[in-house]
Amino acid sequence: MRVDPDAMHETLAWVLNSESACDWSIADHMARELDPRCLGAIDLITSGHATLETLVRAKALFKTLRLEGETAEDRQLGSQLYAGAIAAAIVGFGEPATRQRPESLRRAFVRMQENLSLPPSLRQLARRAERALGAE
Repeated sequence: MRVDPDAMHETLAWVLNSESACDWSIADHMARELDPRCLGAIDLITSGHATLETLVRAKALFKTLRLEGETAEDRQLGSQLYAGAIAAAIVGFGEPATRQRPESLRRAFVRMQENLSLPPSLRQLARRAERALGAE
């Protein structure tokens, strides 16, 4: 499934031009652009209600934040949410929605589990995704 990079242009432009420091409100705004029913980025990724298509779009948007975020904190947040969207696709649909190697994904999921600054629900999702990859 390919995502049109221009589909999120308006949201991405707002995020990248934001004067605010990195915080979850940026990610939450991005998530609500993808699914207005969600409460924010963590809800979108961990609730189990997002479709595979929505998770693929979230992954693409968070990947852009990971690569082009203005600050290291923005890029770190984008990286964690990018991995979270992949984890949600694995756990919810058995689809990694990426061409990343399973070993690279496992390492990312272990780092997420070790990152105590992440919400527990996101760390738990990473644990479940790591286990699902181990079963392959």
